[in-house]
Amino acid sequence: MTSSARDLLSSILLCALGVAVHLDARTIVPRFKTGVDSGLFPEVVSAVLVVMAAIIALSAVREMRRKPPVDGAPGEPAEEGPVNRARVWGAVAVTALYIAAMPLTGFLAATMVFLFAQMCLLAQPSERRWLVFALVAVVAAIAIHLIFVRGFGLPLPRGIF
Repeated sequence: MTSSARDLLSSILLCALGVAVHLDARTIVPRFKTGVDSGLFPEVVSAVLVVMAAIIALSAVREMRRKPPVDGAPGEPAEEGPVNRARVWGAVAVTALYIAAMPLTGFLAATMVFLFAQMCLLAQPSERRWLVFALVAVVAAIAIHLIFVRGFGLPLPRGIF
């Protein structure tokens, strides 16, 4: 299966997932009286997921029309190498630690460490920029915190910090 076909298939699956999550999010009963209910975030994320999946699907279709697959043809893009399973399981482990640590350390500290660790883990060794990763992790965690706490009026885990 070519990479364009994989992109098309995965975008269709992501689009279906986005629609299912969006429909399920609409059934969430509001818990806050701020005008922003608990279902807003999953509704927005699922809508963005559907839009991004549609963009990937369109890109894959364009690529498939541009270069029809011919087995063994010279100039055909080489298939990508095997997935680095250690990185995948590392990302899963970091995510599990993030979830476990958040009640103790709070959202800000846990998210900063989580984002930094994921960027370091998933970046190619030659592309690791420690200072940039740290800066992005701090800025993103603070921005997300401010959006939810100040913007939406929704509490996030405080932990000991």
